[in-house]
This record gives sequence, structure tokens and C-alpha cells, in this order.
Amino acid sequence: MMVGLAVVVAACCCLAGVRGQGTEDFTQPPSINVQAPKVFIYRQKESVELPCVASGSPQPSYSWYKDKEYLEIGNLPRYTLQPNIGTLVITDPEDKDQGYYQCNATNAFGTSLSVKTRLWKGVLEQFPPVTVPTVHRPIVGASLKLTCSPPTSNPDAEIYWNVNKIPLKLDGRVSIDYDGNLYFANILPEDQQNGNIYRCVAYNSRLSATVEGEDAVIYPQGSMQSIVRTRPHSLYATPYEVSALRGGRIAIKCIFGGYPTPRIIWRRTDGRPLSPRHRLVSDGQEIWIQPATFEDEGTYSCEATNSESDVPVNSIFRVTVESTPYWINEPMDVNAAEEEDAEFFCRAEGIPAPRVSMFINGVPIENVNNPRLQVGQDKIIFKNLTKSDTLVVQCNATNKFQDGYVYGDAYLNVLAEEPSFLRPPPLIQEVPADKSTIIPCQVFGAPKPRISWTRNGVDVSGGAKYTIHPSGDLEIKNVQSSDGGEYACHASNKFGSGFRDGRLVVRAPTTLLTVPQDQMVELGSNVKFVCTARTDPEKMSKLEMYWLKDSERINLNQAQRLYENYMDNSLIISDVNLLDSGKYTCVAKNGLENDQSNHTATLVVQGRPEPPKVVTIMECGTQQARVSWSAGSDNYAQILKYRIEYNTTFTPATWVEIRTVSAANSQQYLPLSPYVNYTFRVLAQNRIGWSLPSTHSKQVCTTPPAAPSHNPENVETWNTEWDQLHIRWTPMAPVEHNGQGFHYLITYYRLDIPNDIIKSVRIDDWTQRELRIENTPFYTPYAIKVQAINSMSAAPDEPAIVGFSGESTPLVAPTNFMLNPNVAVTSNKASFIWDAVDPESDQIRGFMRGYQIQFWLEEEGEQGMRTEYIYTRDLALEGRNWVDKIRTKRQTPPKMEATISNLPSSQRIVAQVRVINKKYAGPPSNKIIIQTPEGVPGPVQNFQFVLVGPNHIKLQWNKPAEPNGQITGYDIGYRTVTGLSLGAIQYKEPAMTIGPDDTRDRFTATITGMKSSTRYRVYVWARTNVGRGEQDFLDAATLEPSSPGKPDFRAVAGPCSSVVDCPINVTFIPASVNPGGAFYVQYRKKGTNMWMNTFTETDRMWRNISKLDPGTTYEVRLVAMNSKQYSTASDVKGIDTLGSAMSIGYIGTAGWFYGMIIAILALILILIVVCVLRRKRGENYPVHEKEQLRGPEFEQHEGGFGEYQRGYDNAYYQRATTSYVTQPLMRYPPPARNPEYDSDIKPEESDEDSMEEYADTDPSKFNEDGSFIGQYGKKPPPPNDHDDHGQSALSTFV
Repeated sequence: MMVGLAVVVAACCCLAGVRGQGTEDFTQPPSINVQAPKVFIYRQKESVELPCVASGSPQPSYSWYKDKEYLEIGNLPRYTLQPNIGTLVITDPEDKDQGYYQCNATNAFGTSLSVKTRLWKGVLEQFPPVTVPTVHRPIVGASLKLTCSPPTSNPDAEIYWNVNKIPLKLDGRVSIDYDGNLYFANILPEDQQNGNIYRCVAYNSRLSATVEGEDAVIYPQGSMQSIVRTRPHSLYATPYEVSALRGGRIAIKCIFGGYPTPRIIWRRTDGRPLSPRHRLVSDGQEIWIQPATFEDEGTYSCEATNSESDVPVNSIFRVTVESTPYWINEPMDVNAAEEEDAEFFCRAEGIPAPRVSMFINGVPIENVNNPRLQVGQDKIIFKNLTKSDTLVVQCNATNKFQDGYVYGDAYLNVLAEEPSFLRPPPLIQEVPADKSTIIPCQVFGAPKPRISWTRNGVDVSGGAKYTIHPSGDLEIKNVQSSDGGEYACHASNKFGSGFRDGRLVVRAPTTLLTVPQDQMVELGSNVKFVCTARTDPEKMSKLEMYWLKDSERINLNQAQRLYENYMDNSLIISDVNLLDSGKYTCVAKNGLENDQSNHTATLVVQGRPEPPKVVTIMECGTQQARVSWSAGSDNYAQILKYRIEYNTTFTPATWVEIRTVSAANSQQYLPLSPYVNYTFRVLAQNRIGWSLPSTHSKQVCTTPPAAPSHNPENVETWNTEWDQLHIRWTPMAPVEHNGQGFHYLITYYRLDIPNDIIKSVRIDDWTQRELRIENTPFYTPYAIKVQAINSMSAAPDEPAIVGFSGESTPLVAPTNFMLNPNVAVTSNKASFIWDAVDPESDQIRGFMRGYQIQFWLEEEGEQGMRTEYIYTRDLALEGRNWVDKIRTKRQTPPKMEATISNLPSSQRIVAQVRVINKKYAGPPSNKIIIQTPEGVPGPVQNFQFVLVGPNHIKLQWNKPAEPNGQITGYDIGYRTVTGLSLGAIQYKEPAMTIGPDDTRDRFTATITGMKSSTRYRVYVWARTNVGRGEQDFLDAATLEPSSPGKPDFRAVAGPCSSVVDCPINVTFIPASVNPGGAFYVQYRKKGTNMWMNTFTETDRMWRNISKLDPGTTYEVRLVAMNSKQYSTASDVKGIDTLGSAMSIGYIGTAGWFYGMIIAILALILILIVVCVLRRKRGENYPVHEKEQLRGPEFEQHEGGFGEYQRGYDNAYYQRATTSYVTQPLMRYPPPARNPEYDSDIKPEESDEDSMEEYADTDPSKFNEDGSFIGQYGKKPPPPNDHDDHGQSALSTFV
């Protein structure tokens, strides 16, 4: 009806626009669109609104009927109609307002009727008053019924029970029937509810009101220990005949009594399976089937069993399904033209079969006089329509069910119109190729116009490619680029004709190039779906790609773990969880209708399984229980096994695993202990992991008491005090007590006294784990038992164990302790022999375990003692002879021999031996002294890298903790590391040598000539005269080639040793990052341009500059180098030398001045003569002076740079103190790296410097880094060269 209305309204609008007229020329019979429900229940003093809204042209008027009588609304003060609509409002409704109401909507073309609405008052009456609650005293384990007679309620009340205002929890043991009565399958002590009252409660949902009544109190008689087990028996069952309505719910309920609580199974007895629409509720006591269908008719049974019955008890039911009327063909609105025919169907079915009544404008059809009207059994036909046939048809189908009817209301609208285009073809329509498309052309006219189509003026109304739909639209199948062009839609009827045209443009279709693939991943993984697409070049800017999950678009702005990579249009899901499983669809479209490409991939996230469900105790016996469960979701990973756990009232917070079974099982028989209340739960495992635990079983399995099944385990004696018998055992948990009155009984007697009196001690504290018996003789054998006993009986008897009282200190010492003359003493091992001690001697005062050898360094004394144990007897031998009351004499070897390893090397060691029992050591033997020879040292300590540059690594270490002799030096090796491969090892040469008087603990060295950006493994070994010791190594990567960081320095002027030798000491402060591998100092007199250079330093962090003029300002700077290409100079600093500058004023008047001038002239004359003679004698050209002018060379060779490579002459450093440079400081190139590990590299050894050399020093007290110790101590002899490179670290100014 609404569809027809929409079409007519659209036609009206179109016609008004085409013909320039309003809608007043358009006619439509009334049609009710909004109406009241069939039943309306009202509250007192609450207004009632019965809606009625209709459409039609002209606008309909409204009227109401109550119980088929017209309502004079204007004369009823509490009745009003809402403005412009027919909604009826009843203010403050009264009882007399109850009845059936119907709305009529009328205009000039007919009358539309609403459904009949029953207006009904909501009611909830009170329970009868109760003065004293009913008292019930059932026996524990018996069944019980509490009755409830609910009061009158409209609508029907919901019934439940509460205790102390809290709704009672229902389960398989406690349930309610359809009449509201409360049943207990078996009474438990907990049902007393602390004496609180059970009350039946009725709740009216429409009135939101409750009433209470039927008070009852339960006082269970007996306890769980005396509970009586009973077979299942019926307490309640739905009546045998069960009737339901089609589309409604079939509900059948069975309640059974018995202990243990019966388990109910439902089945159909007519041989057919239960419908997949069935659902078990109320812990299996009730079955629902909905929506009900006629196929659900048949016989059903509920069967109850428990552990006390092998034969089930059942109830039988016969289900019939009836139906209120329902439409097969409902009357629909008809818009037709004059001279056409119109047909209305009123076909309905139901059980019983409905009666169908037909009306026209509310008038029974049998009272309508129209010769062109034909009435059939279930239809109405109008022939050769005229304008006067505009009307409304009503159909009503009813059967025996009150308010169970269907009602239909449809209009017949007769029109006479020329064709008008409601939806003409668009002027330009773009469509994708290779798909079918539709060009719209929806035309209205009466009679219905004839539609035809042309393309570029050629008719296309026929053929397989083109189809004209009844609506007038043209469908073109498999559109190709050749199908583009001008299309025209032509429409005509007897009142006129017309056409509309438009152009069709064919575009290349959108296609996916890369599509997402199905994935199965584990919980917590990351997932990526990739999708790429292409489309027509003209539509590329409109191409849009997005993702759907389970057919819903993903909002990436709100998703927390989903994001899109716009580089490849991929969807990335991080840390997936189970909810991420589903179908993911990549969609690409360019805005054209029907031009869309998509592909769906399935994501399966495998997770731990869901917990198993419905854990039920099927049987509860005295020694075992049968527990069943059903599987939860496996979360896409097959369940492999189940783990069954229990807890007890002894430890309710602790769950104990009792059994693990395969996934094929859904029930298990489980062993039980007596006198325990059990509940069970189940966990499931798949390949991902274990599920969370299930909810525990609602039933409790209680077992009767019995005697303990075993005695405490691990009974033993403990060697504590020499005058105590200390007995220990493992306590038995409450679950093992098996009854009340549990205690331990400890019995003991001496085995060394025949027929000794048996003594006993009772312990009632089950947690106690030991007993101490005082004042016993030391190391005496006893027979001991620890028994478990409760009020039922004692545990089965077990043999006594043999134990001993505490041991005392041995009184015997080994004799003739000496070195084994047949075995040589090595650097870390010595062999000893001594006379054996009789293990059965009473002087052992316990069980002899063997011996202990004690040794220590002679120089340290006994405070550095170490002990080695030599066990000669097994503890299992103790007490074995006492069991048979026989003591046997063991054969003892005359001599004992033992070898001790891991002795310190090159040491004088004192050793002795003692006898030991289980607790004490006896007096020592004679002492002997051993001298171990020197051995190889252990690894160095605190090995670390202190500087790593592009071509060098500076390392530092401490001497070995175990030198095992005199350390004579250290070897340093290194090799490249490439992945898991190691290059050939190279050694720094010469090896570091340490003199016997060297007391240093820390050493450093620098390895140069290394490749940049290369990973190295560096080794350090310590050496003694015996050989190289254990290695230590570290890995590090050299830096990228680069200039070193800007260095700094501190310069201090030293005292002058002569008028032409005033020194300066320069201490280097390298940069903290990339400090450089070599350094040299540049200096010059202030005011001059020529720099002078010192030799290059790679190990020392200082430099002495000598032969400087007194009282003169020098400019100094420090240069750090990684190679010739990469060097950095510090800032220039001015330093004043000590002493006084020579005076040159007024000396011409002094007599000594003339004498000095004469002496200088004589000296110059002598020098000239010598030079001439040397030239005549053919002396060689002074090469070394020329080389000094070239500055310090940091040569680039294959082996590396500086003095640490073969082919670089170290004698170069001995040629001059300084060199003179007339050019600015050069940027040196980086040193070449040696590509081979077996190259002939021999680095120069340097071990003088440390990281402390980089710190500030007192310039007046140079020590290892070149300090002025000569100023305060004994002055060393002067050096032979201006440069002190290669001298001792204790350099001084001279």
C-alpha cells in the first residue's frame, strides 16, 4: 500500500511541474498509515493515546467507533482528537472506557478502517494476607514443594521467589513450575537460609508493580553425613496435551526429585530428531521450541536419571500447533486507468481455518450494488473501471482465537493521465565497461504508457542485448565502448506521447590488481592485507579504496589497532585478538554507479579455547564421581585435551588437578576421598594454550567418612642435637583425613636393647611435622612408626623405619697423612695418602661418611682454608644392619688415597685430613706442606674498551685474579667478525713485557691500523714463564671514517735547566666522542708564522717540549688525528716559559760585552773553516734536516697508520726534536686499512697510559704522564735527544 502511495505522490509532483497545475487535480482514496495495536492495556490516571494517521487526497476526515457504536467525540469531555490527525486521546480513563475501538478515515473517494483495538485496564491484585508463615521440616535429601497461588493480574504476572528480599537463585535442584510453585529436588542444610522467609512474588510489567505472599520457612532435619540417596521421581510436569500457536513458543517443563539431583534428557518419541530451533533452559528441566511450526507437532518425553537408578523416569507430552489467521495474499493498493480491470486478493489461512469478510468503504460487500463488481471466494474484481470506481477495500480474516485476526485495507485509485516522465534518462550517464547497466526512464500515465528506446535514432527495443523493464528502464548487457551514444526513451498512451534522451559514456572498469589473501594467525600476531587497484584514467582522481569487516565499513579514525598504509593501500591489524576474526573486504570504486570491484579474505585468529560449559556431577558415589561437561568454542584451533580440577571445603580457594584426558572425552569417572565435599571444574587446551577455567559444578559431591587410607609419608630421623631423637614426616592434608578425630600416633623403641619398652606420643595437630625426644644417647638406633588415625579407625599398618638419635664429634684422627710418592705434584693438583679409619669404630660417634681434606696458603694462614670432601660410604647403608639385628664388620682398605684439583699454582700450601660423620668432623691429622710449581695464569680482570675510533681501539684491563706464578707480560690479538664468521687473528707486536718489579695492577694498550666501520673481536692473554693463560675477549665496531673531535690540552712551564732550555709539558685532553688515535703538538714563538711539530703520540697522553727560550711567550696547539685525511686542531693557547729574557739595553758600555763580541767572531771564523773543510771532503747531504721541514708523517700504508705497522721506520722519531713548517696545518687523509688478517703487522707496545691521563693533572708533579718529579726527587740523567719519545714514563725536564 505504501509503495503505491509513493508512486502516486511522485506522479502528482511531476504532473504539477509539467502542466503547471497544483496537486488539487490529483485524487487518492484514504489509507491509514499509523494505527493503534490490537490490545492496549492502560494504567489508571494515565492518559490513553490510540494513534490514527491516514493519507489521501483530499485530506481525510476521522471518526471513531467503540464496540461498533459511533463516538460523539465533541460531546465526550474526556475524549479529544489531536489536531490534523485522527489520534484519539482519553484523559483519566475509567472502567467504562474499556472495549473495542476502531478508527475511520474518509474523503470523497472512500473510507479506510483501522484494526480494532481492545482497550483494557491493567490490574494486579494482592495475595491473601498471611499472619504466620508455613513451617516445613523436611529430611535432608528429601524433596519439597512450596505452593503459590498468584493473584489476578492483567497482563499475566511474572512469578518468582525471594528470600530476605533477594531473588532466589534457581538451578537443577531448585525450580519453579508454570503455576509459580517452588520445588526442591532434594533438601540440603543450606536451604534453611538462616531462618529467613521464602516468599512468592508476582510482578506486573505493565504496571511496574509487585506483590508478595505465601510465606514459608524451611528447617532441614539431619546432616549431609546422614543424607539418604533416592531414585528420581516426578514432582511436576506440563499437562499431557500441549498446544502452541504458529510463530509462538512451545514450552514444556518437567521437575524431578531425588538425590543426587536427577539429570534430565529430552527427546521426541515419534522417531524424529529435536528441532534445531529447540533450546534447553532451567538447567535442562524445560524445553523451548520457537518459532513454532507445524512440523513441531508430535510426542515428546523428558527422562530423569541419577546414580541411584539405572532405569530413567519419564513423562510424555503430545504437542499440537494451531494458528491465528495469517495472510497468503493480502489486499494491496491499486492505481489503474479508466477502462482497465482491477483485482484485490483476500486469501488467508489458519488452524482452525479462518472466515474471511470483505468490505468496500466499510460496507459489507454483500450490501454493495455494482454490476461491474465480481466477488470470488478470496478475491474481488472490478471490470471496465470508471472514475467513480475510486474506493477503499477492507478484508478481515478471523478464527476462534480472541484478538487473533488479520485485517487488510487497500484503495483503488482510478486515473486518466497522458504520459509524464518521473525519472527521465540523465543528460550524461557514465558507466563501466564489461558490466550490465540500466538507463532509467520511469513514466507515469493512465492508461499505462507504451515505452520504446532508440540509440542514435535507431530502435533498440528488441534483441538479446537490450531489455526494456516494466518500469520503462533500458538494460544493456555487457556494455562495451561501442555501446556509447545518444539514447532516447519514447512514451505514449491514448492521451498523448513524448520522449527524453541522454548520452551514454563508457569508461574502463575498476579492477583489483592485488587482492587480500586468507590468513590464519595466532592471537597477538600482526596481520597485513594488501590491495591495489586501477580504473579509467579519466576517473583516477575519483578512485576510492576502503575496507569492510563482515560487510560493515571500517572506521579507521576510531579503530585503535587498525590502520591503513596508503603507499600500497594495505590494511594492517596489530596485536590481533579473537574478535578480529572475520571477513575483510577490499573495495575500490570511482564514483560511477555499478563500477566497483571488491575481494574478500578471511582472517582466522587462533586463540586459547573458551572454557568448557555445563560442568555437571552426573554421579556421586563413595569412592568415585562421574563428571560431564560440554566443549566451549575452540577459537579455530582444535581442542587437544581437558584438565579436570577439584576443590573441597577444606581448601575452597585451591584447585587441584585430578586428571587430564584427551579431547574425545566429555565425561570421566574420578576417584574420591572419604568425608569430603567436592566441586569440579574443567579447562580445555589447544595448540595455543589452556583456556580459562569453567564455572564450577553447581552440584556438590559429598562422600561418607572412612578410616585413613595411608600413613604419613617420608618418615625419617634428622641429625639435629647429639642428645635428641628428632623424628620428621610429611603432614597429611585434611582431604586425606577421611573423617573426624584425626591424629598422629608416634611409637618408638631402642633396637640396641632387647625387648625395649615401646613408647608412644599422640599428636592432634595435623599440621605438625616433627617430634623431638630429649635426653637420648648419641647415635642410638630406634624402630619408629608414625600412624594416621581418625574416629573410624587407623590406617593400614606399615613396617617401622630404623632411625638414629643425633651424632656427636668423632674422637679419632687419620694418621700418616702425606703426599702420594707415586704421583707428582702439578701446578694445580696433588695426590695424598693416609691410613684408613675403621668406619665401625665407636670413636666415629655416628655414621662415618668419609673424610675432609683441608688446605690453605701458608702465607694466609687458616683463615683462607678450603675444604674438599671424600665420601666413602652411602647413606643408604645406615640402619641396614639394624633391621636384621646383625652387625657385620666391613673390610676397610689399609690406605686411603685422594687427589685434590684446582690448587693455586706457585704457592706453599698447608694440608691436613679429618674423619667426618653426617654432622661433625673429627680432630685433624698431621699437617704437611706442598709447594706447587708455576702454572699458566687465569683470565685478566675488568677487561674493557676505553676508546673506540675509526681506526683504533684502546683497551684496559687488570691483572688476573689467579696469576699462578710471575706474570711476565700480555699478548693482544684481534680479528674481524662478519656475522658468525671470524677472520684470521692478528697480534699486536711487540708483545707487552712486564718486569718482576712491576707492581702495577692496571694496564692499557692501543691497537691501531684497524679498518673503519668494522666489527672486531679483541683478545687479551696473560703470560707466565710456563706459557699463555686463559683468554678474555670483547667485541666492538670501529667508527665511520671522520675527523676526530676537537681536542683540548693543559700546558705547564717547567724550570729551566740552562739559559737555552726552558721546557713546557703538554697534557692531552681528547674529545669525549671520537677522540682520535694519534696526537702531536705544534708550537711557535708568539709573533712568528712558522709552526714546529713534535713527534706523534699514540699511547702517551702527554708531551715534553724542551730547548725553549726562557721568559718567552709560545703559542701552542694540539692536533688529533684518525689518519692523514682526518685531523682536528685544538684552540691556540699562549704559554710563558720560566726564567728571564736576556736584556739588550745599554750593554754596549759594558766591558764584558766587547769580550763576548770578540769570542763570537772567533767562533764564527772557526765554523766557516770547518764547513769549508767538510764540503771539500765530500760530506753527504743532511737529509734528516730536510725531512724535519716536512712535519710529522702519519704515513698511509696497507698495514695501518703510524708506528704500528711494518715498513714504517721508527728511527724516524729519533732524527730530530722538532721540524719547521712554513705552511698552515694540513688535514691528513685517513689511514689505509689492512684487508687481510694475516698481514705482517707488528704494533709497538705501550702500556703507560690510562683513562686517568685524560684528567687534569698537577703540572708541577708529573709522574707517569710526564710530570716534573725531577724538581722534587732525584734528578735523572739528561736525555741524549731533544725528543723524549721512547723513554720511560718517568720523563722529566732537563
